Amino acid sequence: MDPAHSSATFGVMVKNVGKTQVVARALVQTAGLGGSPECPQGRYSPGTLRIDPGRIWFSDLGRCSVGRLENKDFQTLGAAIEDPDGTGDVQQGGAVYSAHVWVGDGQVKCKIGELWTTSCASFAYPPKD
Repeated sequence: MDPAHSSATFGVMVKNVGKTQVVARALVQTAGLGGSPECPQGRYSPGTLRIDPGRIWFSDLGRCSVGRLENKDFQTLGAAIEDPDGTGDVQQGGAVYSAHVWVGDGQVKCKIGELWTTSCASFAYPPKD
C-alpha cells in the first residue's frame, strides 16, 4: 500500500504444506474496486507451478499494481488449486479475499468484520500458518 499515492500492489502466496511436490495454478485479481481499474494486465493466472514440500510460491507483484484508489473500498482475491493435469478451474480452488481496504487523505483503513479500523494488523504479511 502507498496511501500517499493512493495505490496498492496485489499478490498471492501459496504454501505447500504436504509431504510431496504439488503442481498447482494460482490466480490474482482485484474485486470490489467500485469503478477503479483492474490489474493492468487483467487477472494474473500463471501457468503450472511446481511447489516443493514446505516451500512457498509468491506471485509477481509487478503484475498487479493499481493506482487511483483514493476513496475507494477495494480488496483482492487470491486463489490456488492443485492441478496436476492442468484441466482444473483455478476459481474452484481455495479462494481467499483480502481485507476490505479504503485509502483516503493519506490514510489506510481496513474493514475487519463490520468495523473499520486504522490497523490492518490481523492481515499482516506474511500470514501465520
